[in-house]
Amino acid sequence: MTSRLFLTAVVTWAAGLSLFAAVLRWTGTPHTPRPPGASALARSLNPVRPDEGAWRWSVTHAHASQGALVVQAVMPNPADALSNAREIVDPVRSRYSEVLVYVRRSSAPGSQASRRVQWTPASGYVETIFAFAGKP
Repeated sequence: MTSRLFLTAVVTWAAGLSLFAAVLRWTGTPHTPRPPGASALARSLNPVRPDEGAWRWSVTHAHASQGALVVQAVMPNPADALSNAREIVDPVRSRYSEVLVYVRRSSAPGSQASRRVQWTPASGYVETIFAFAGKP
């Protein structure tokens, strides 16, 4: 009788632990949705096939004038700004003499950029990190 009660307790404990783990996984932190582009130009710079759940960047605003393109992008990890900017610029760089990609962290409030990646045919890609209140 004692061994049967012990076995029942062990099975119940294991089932409860498994159920708890499943609930944690199911209700875990959801991926934030990719911010949409505000214009047709911005949307055209975003990937045609969006990253499912784990997007790396999203162009939210873009303006072109006199051979220059200015892009505002949000990124979950701005440290990847240079490589992500290459993905944004490479498909369209033959159309522009300069491209500026201003990068903001996706979780940051406001619209202040923390980095800028500039592309020109002469200099290639140049990343600038902006420091605000002593923090990059």
